[in-house]
Amino acid sequence: MIPSVKSERVMDSNAVEHQVVPQALQGVVDEGEMVILAVKPSGWYVFLLSAPIMLIAAIVAGALVISVRVFELPVPGRLAVLVPVCMVAVCLRFFWGCSQWSGRLYVLTNRRALRVTKGLLRTETFSCPLNLVKSLSIHTSTGEKFFGLSSLNFEIEQTDASDGLWTCLANAADVERIVAEAVGRVR
Repeated sequence: MIPSVKSERVMDSNAVEHQVVPQALQGVVDEGEMVILAVKPSGWYVFLLSAPIMLIAAIVAGALVISVRVFELPVPGRLAVLVPVCMVAVCLRFFWGCSQWSGRLYVLTNRRALRVTKGLLRTETFSCPLNLVKSLSIHTSTGEKFFGLSSLNFEIEQTDASDGLWTCLANAADVERIVAEAVGRVR
């Protein structure tokens, strides 16, 4: 079993060397690579992704209901469909968020940091060799702060961009410590 920060298990080097690569990572992890950490984003990831659509739908549906109930304005038949349409939009966005969450995995090996995103049609993998990691930093958005989450950002040498973002981590400080140790071993 691969350790995750949530379970707070740490494997010794012998256990890491003899582990079996999970099926979800086969084809992503190269021959001879050892998985040090595999962690999923928090379940709040789904809500944070869906929140903008939920907010817009609630405002539209709420405005329509208030105009009918409070102000007793007549609503044409076409507008009456808006409330169910808003509900369907929220449900679809929530379903899509669940599928995005279930397909996202952050993996740290002895050579690379990976962000694996398995979608319905394709798999995207962000891969950063640990020897190219300039620095790590923890960022917290307003939504993440509300739920006690943070994101781990990888600043990469030879680029101005910071593509390596692990979002919505429940224990970002612990994850950062583990990644920093792995980067330190490579350098």
